[in-house]
Order: sequence, then structure tokens, then C-alpha cells
Amino acid sequence: MSDDDPQRIGKYDVVGRLGEGGMGIVYRGYDPLIRRHVALKVIRRSKLDPENAEMIGSILEAEGF
Repeated sequence: MSDDDPQRIGKYDVVGRLGEGGMGIVYRGYDPLIRRHVALKVIRRSKLDPENAEMIGSILEAEGF
């Protein structure tokens, strides 16, 4: 992981980077509630059109991210 990578995404602890591509970055995360590792895909803002970005932001905010 680099210094630019987040330490947390929502409720998940980020423990590593699994991969990176044109769409975004996939992190290895840990969910302390269910005590399992998860994959967290973070899509680059530049890949979203403004209308979709606003909608997704609203959904994530409602979900508690």
C-alpha cells in the first residue's frame, strides 16, 4: 500500500491493495463486525459521469459511508 491509500473505507479497515486498473482500485478490506476479509472496489471519479456520480454519492451517504 502507498501513503495515498486510505486506512478506512466506511466501516472497513483497508489492509492492502489487491489490484488496479482503468476503472479504479481494488483494496483488501476487513469487516470487524463479521470478522471477514472483503474486496472493496473504488471507482475513479473520472470514470463516472456527473449525473451518476451524484446519484451514487446519495446512495452511499444513505448507506452510511
